[in-house]
Amino acid sequence: MSSILIFDISLRGFARRYGKYLRKIGYKVLIAPDSLKLDDFLAEYARRINAIIITTDKRFPYSNKIVLPMDRKKQNGELVKPKYEVWYTYLIKYLASRNLHGSMSIRSRPGGREAR
Repeated sequence: MSSILIFDISLRGFARRYGKYLRKIGYKVLIAPDSLKLDDFLAEYARRINAIIITTDKRFPYSNKIVLPMDRKKQNGELVKPKYEVWYTYLIKYLASRNLHGSMSIRSRPGGREAR
């Protein structure tokens, strides 16, 4: 069974860009629809399907979440989004450390040979 990752609405662009790579290593990627834009509704939906929520909101009301960092600051102290590549690296490292899906590589190639 594959792990389900639900991306918060604010991460739609990130999910569209990197979802294909996550699918290749076996994750099911969902982007929160507009009907679930309230955090409590999205959290309840994630509980029902046993999913992991990917968000940038540290206060998101759900325990099985991955909070992507928003730690770069502008001159005026306002938080800005890091580059998608930084988030993707963070996400892959976090998923690997929690071993949510087993091996992080594509296990076999056509013809049944192991990938090297």
